[in-house]
This record gives sequence, C-alpha cells and structure tokens, in this order.
Amino acid sequence: MTTAQLANTVDAHELGHGFSLNTITVAIEANASGLNIQHAFTSADNIEELQLSLRNESDKAVSLQSIRFTAQLDAPSSTQDWKCMRGSLTMSFTPVQRIAPPAESPVSLAIKSDDSYLMIAPSTFTRCESKIAVHADGKLEVVFYADGRLLEAGEVFDVDKLLFASSTDQFKPFEDYAAATRKHIGKPLKQVKRVRAWATWDAYHEDFNQDDIVKEMQWLREHQVTCPADIIQIDGGWCTEGAWDTYFADKLPEGLSGVLAQINEYGFKPGLWLSPFLVEPQAPMYLAHQDWILRKPDNGDPVTYSGRYVWDGSIPEVCQWIESVFRHLSEELQIKYFKLDFLSNGLSGVPGANAAMTSVERYRNFIAAIRRGAGDDAYILGCNSTVYDAEFFDAARMGPDIQSKWNWDFGIPHSANCISHKFYLSGHLYNGDTDYLIVRNSDDEPDVVSYPATATVNEAKVWCDFVTLISKASFMSDRMYLLPPERVALLERALTFEVDQTIALDFWQGSETDNPSFYLSRSGDDVYVGLFNWTDHDNNFNLQFEKAVALDGDGIVSEAATQHAIQMPARSSFLVKVTGEQNFDAIRQRIQVNRQIFPARLAELGCSYEPHGQAHCIDLSEHCNMSAIFKRDIQRGIFENKLISWDDLIEQREMLGVAVSIPQNQDRHMIGLEAHSRAGFPELVEGISVNKVLHSLYFIHANCFGSSGHRLSYIIHFKNDRIEVPIVSEQDAGNWEIGYSLPWTDDKHARIAWIHQGRRHGCYMYEWNNPRPEDEIVSIDIQLIAPADDHPKSQINKPMVIGITGYAD
Repeated sequence: MTTAQLANTVDAHELGHGFSLNTITVAIEANASGLNIQHAFTSADNIEELQLSLRNESDKAVSLQSIRFTAQLDAPSSTQDWKCMRGSLTMSFTPVQRIAPPAESPVSLAIKSDDSYLMIAPSTFTRCESKIAVHADGKLEVVFYADGRLLEAGEVFDVDKLLFASSTDQFKPFEDYAAATRKHIGKPLKQVKRVRAWATWDAYHEDFNQDDIVKEMQWLREHQVTCPADIIQIDGGWCTEGAWDTYFADKLPEGLSGVLAQINEYGFKPGLWLSPFLVEPQAPMYLAHQDWILRKPDNGDPVTYSGRYVWDGSIPEVCQWIESVFRHLSEELQIKYFKLDFLSNGLSGVPGANAAMTSVERYRNFIAAIRRGAGDDAYILGCNSTVYDAEFFDAARMGPDIQSKWNWDFGIPHSANCISHKFYLSGHLYNGDTDYLIVRNSDDEPDVVSYPATATVNEAKVWCDFVTLISKASFMSDRMYLLPPERVALLERALTFEVDQTIALDFWQGSETDNPSFYLSRSGDDVYVGLFNWTDHDNNFNLQFEKAVALDGDGIVSEAATQHAIQMPARSSFLVKVTGEQNFDAIRQRIQVNRQIFPARLAELGCSYEPHGQAHCIDLSEHCNMSAIFKRDIQRGIFENKLISWDDLIEQREMLGVAVSIPQNQDRHMIGLEAHSRAGFPELVEGISVNKVLHSLYFIHANCFGSSGHRLSYIIHFKNDRIEVPIVSEQDAGNWEIGYSLPWTDDKHARIAWIHQGRRHGCYMYEWNNPRPEDEIVSIDIQLIAPADDHPKSQINKPMVIGITGYAD
C-alpha cells in the first residue's frame, strides 16, 4: 500500500452554496511504489469536476488495486442535520432512502444541508467501479476499484472524473449530474416516442410456444385502438443461454426465423431477449472454449450466477464472437429491438485474462462489441444494466421485476419506490423502463400457473398511472385474451401518453422509505401532476394551481387561483393536467406540496420470544462458508450476490429477545447449503460442537428461493440417540428476500427476526423446545433436504444458517 498527499493541493476547495472540501488526500493500493499522482479541479455552471491521474514512473509494471480519495466535507449545517440520498445502479432493489450520515452508495450520493444540495458522483464511467461514502463526522471517502489493473512503465491512468454539483434548487444537482455524464458520452440520447410492445415473460415465463405468441398477436391486432403495440418481444426460455444460434423445438417448432416471419406477417416488429454475458454449462460454445469465462483468482473456480458462467470480455475472441452473434440477429434476421438481461453479472470485480483491463473496461469492451454487431439503428434496452453501459444502450430498466400485487417488499409500491431513485436519469442519461405494464389478477386466470397476481383494479391503475408518467416504454405482458374489459381499459393511457420529463416534487420529504407522492411531468408544452396515495387509508392532498383538469374526468377545475384539496382513497392515484399555466420550470419552483407522512413499512419484525435461563450461543465459525459482506475481489457474498451486503447483520447481539452471536471465520459469517454443490456449498454440515444440557434451541436461518415443503433438517445428537428437527419452507423458515414470503402471519412457526437496512432481505427465528431437557446435546448436524432432480426448483434450494442459540436452566 502506497499513500501520497495530493501534490500542490490547498487546504480547502470551495464547491459552492456553502459546501467545501478540506484535508484532501489520496491513497493508492498497489503492489509497488513509483506511481505519481496529479489532480485538477475544473469549474463550470455550479459543477466542480476532479480529475485524478496516475503515472507509473518506475521501470516495471505495477498492479493497481484501488485509488482512495478522502476529504473533510463542510456544509451549511452540521452532519446531524444532513439528509443523504443514496444513488444506485440502473436496476436497483434499494428503495428511496432519506438517511443521515453514515451513508454509502456505489454510484452517487446526494446531500441536503439546510436549503442547499450537493450531488457527488463520477461523471465518467469508463475505468473503475466506485464506492462513495460520507461518515457521521462529515468525512467523505470515494474509492475507485482498479481490480489489479496492470500499469506498464510510463503508462498514465486517468481515473473517472468525480463530479460535485451544488445548488439551492433541489433538482438541479441531479439534472446537472445526468447532463454532465451525457456530455462526456459525446453523443445525444436517442429520442423516441414511447416504446409499445407485448412480451412473453410475465404472461408465460419460460412456458410458452409459438401458438401462444400467435394467440396474443391475434388479440392485439383486434384491439390496436385501445392497446396499441408495435413490437412482439420473445423473452427468456427460447434457447440455451450462450447458444444463441439454437432454439428449443417445443417452444419454436419453426425455429427463430419461423416465428419472426409470423410476427412480421401480423404487422409487428420482432424483439428478442438475451443474457449475453451468461452461458450455461451445456452450451456448445462453452464446451469448445472453457478458457473464455471469468474465474476467481483465489482458486480458479468459474464465476457463476445461478449455475451459469460469465464470459470474459477482455478476451478478443469472446468479443469477436458476441459481435458476430448480434450482427447475424440484426442484419440477417432483421431484429432491431433487443432486451439484454443480467448485465451487471459481467461486471464481476475479478481480474480477467487481460490484466491491463479493470472490470469496467472489460465490461465496456464486451458491450461495445454488442453495439457494433447490432448496429446504430438497433434499439437496445439494458436490464440489470449499469451506468457503465449508458454510452452503448438506448434504454435501461429502472427497477426490479414487477409483480401484480400490492406489496412493500416485492410488488407495486416497492417497484415504484426503487424507480423513484432514478427519475432524474430517465430522458437524460437513458430512456427509462419501469418493467412490465401488467394489470392482471389471478382470479381471472383460473387455469394459469404463474406468480400469484392479487392487484385490485384500483391498485393496477396506480401502477398504470405510475408507468404513464415515469416510463419511456410500455411492455404489456399479461395473457391479453383473459383480461376483463375493466383491466384492459387501464392500459390505454400508459400506451399512448408521451412524457418528456418527470420529477418527484417531494423526493426529499418523508421518512426513510416513503414513496414520493407528487410527480410533475412535462409533455411538450403541457404540464401534468400525478398524485399517489400509497397508504392504506384515505388521505388529503393540497395543490395550488390557477386552473387544473383531472384526466379521469371527475376531478378539479378552477378558474381562479386557489388551493385544491383532494381526498384520495387508500391505494389510489390521480392525474391532473395544469391548464392555467404552462411553464414547467416555473411550476416546479413554486408549487407547494403537502402530504401527511405515514410509514411505508407494513411487515415488521415478529414479537419477541421469552427465553428463560442462561443463553449459550453455539459457535458455528468453524463451519462458516459464506460471507455476510460481498467481497468483490473474490466474488463471495451471500450466495455470491454482488448487490447485497449484510454489514449490519454482524453487529447484532440480540434478535426477538434472544441472545445471538453472529459467527466470524475470517470473512465468513454463516453456513450455506446447496443441492448439487454448484457454488461449492455442501449438502451436509456435520459435527457442530455443543456439549451442553439445553432445554431449548433457537435457530436463525432463511431460504434462498427453493421449493416449499421439508427442505432442511437439524439433527440433534445426544450421547446415545438423535432427534431430527425438520424445517418446512414457508412455515419454519421464509425466503431471505422476504417479499416472496410475505405476509408472514401469526400461524407460522417461525418469526421474522431481523430485516436488512435495505428493507428487502432478512432472516427468521425458529424456536425448538427440547423433549429431552435433562440430556446433554453433544453436537448438531445441518442436513439439506433436496427436492427430486426433476422438480422445477431442484437447482435453487439453498438454505442459510446464521446462528443457533441454546438456553439452559
């Protein structure tokens, strides 16, 4: 580790509007010294940009791991009065968070201090992944990860520019950030009308065939006035991933070219889903080129995602191949719309075959090859993409997968909350996509096996209105021929309305995870306001306009300036056209919003247990094989999920009144089990030492998806006997993504024990009363109970065990 003070720096650097930096330093982590650091601030239009440059002045190559910028951030008010807004990668499960320091983000961090606002973020995304953090004492820390990139003797490495945008206008720093990033990209955003399409995924998932597509096209052609669509998108399940020149005959009996011909015949344009970074082990291209995938540096094992490998974009032959794939699809098959999924998995922070590339450079190398192959006339939507690919894509997913249900952990309000993080990027950095425009209810589809859809008509309308204002794309994905007329009627506005810009007027208001409720939109010269009541009770909203008209026909109209009090039912939305004053910028400056704040969280922790006696936290550390914190250099985390870090879990000392001790074995904090051991996790953990007389045990655990039923057992060993404690999914343990398991009702045997600060993940506690409280427990085994290999979820049965606590009299 070499550390250097920035050359020629001053004690303070003014950022504007009361913000300044003091005590600036840069620390470089590398395998040798000899790196010279230069810096330069440039100023323009309330934006300060910092450029850090490193030169290798030694006579040999240097491996660069990270560049760490630190400074003391001064602001108009003390840190205890700051609100911080964490930015996110394009597809994010992180809800809107208005939190006090400390706060951390991989992309951007916005700070409100009194009535001044500061945005901190890279404005170029060509070199390094980053982390931006502000600590409770106001210390600012920005880390750029270089992933061991090799700098040759004499080589200069320009780190991504770091932007500081300040203003007393709460929206301007966000807009300046998007505009500066677009400026550095060097080409304008492709301006298009709303993309209108129907896609297979949410309606059918992988269980579709060519006849299903034809049935949907027939319905869409008959309903083009009310449900206009231009594109038919074939989503996941049409072929083996990584074998894009093949197809499943049971899905597409006439092949890809056959179904494309039918789509054209019905008057639609074809669109196609691919996950270009991922390859399944049985794909012929992988079998022929097993040296083309990313591997972990510590043991050489493949980097995996749900059993699939990841192409290494630093290898020229890999990029040549993926370019040829997209050239064939675009030029020979004339597919001009692509949805590319699971993109961030290509950003895995491990060294590739070419040590002269960071993970971002490697990622962009691969994405650039896709764009070259698809051509500039293709429209590419990135799903689970990042800001690092904005230069090459036209649109991006802004939130998680939508489900047609009202759920704060995985449903309409949760998706809207995550998407609201990025309102300022849509239409500036990329064309935003909110995910599918779905309105169904499972009661209308009695013979359809799919994700349960429980949204009422009113709840589905809220989602449609939200998509109307936020999204530049409307992808229907219901089984259209099964929709009742009242649900079909919800779709028309979201399919025909054109919005140029939308801002969340109350973005900074509310508690930690409240959804914004007021959205201001501009469509040409017209101005609209969307009101959303996300609560479970009626609410009053107050607006001030000269004149406004409700788009649904029964709202407010006023000729004189007045305050409009609107009473809205629970879980409802209301769109208003402002007709008396047309200037969007003027309205956004003076409009007053007033809403009563209610907690968004519906599912909270279970009630506490009442254990008696002395607690004995059983030591699991010897058996831990999984980290609670994602380690980017070795691609280990909670089932290798690079988006989730449970750093606040390891600080827990009590859950539900039960003493806990989170184990730690170097960087491992929990025990993971998995069928078929694809990620190196066992199916059986034996010999957890206890050697105590205990009258009860409390198991802290969770499932990672998997099927329902008996999926885990604890084997309690006594000196001459054993007892099996079966754990039944969705009864004795729920899903670690708690939205899949909610509502968690009182009749379940386990209780929600802890919820991650990101509010989407958590774990459960199960109480077991020992029927032999006088006998010493010698040890405990943990046994995975795998479903049959032919079970559709046999490959993703992955429990995790976080702690075991016993109590003795």
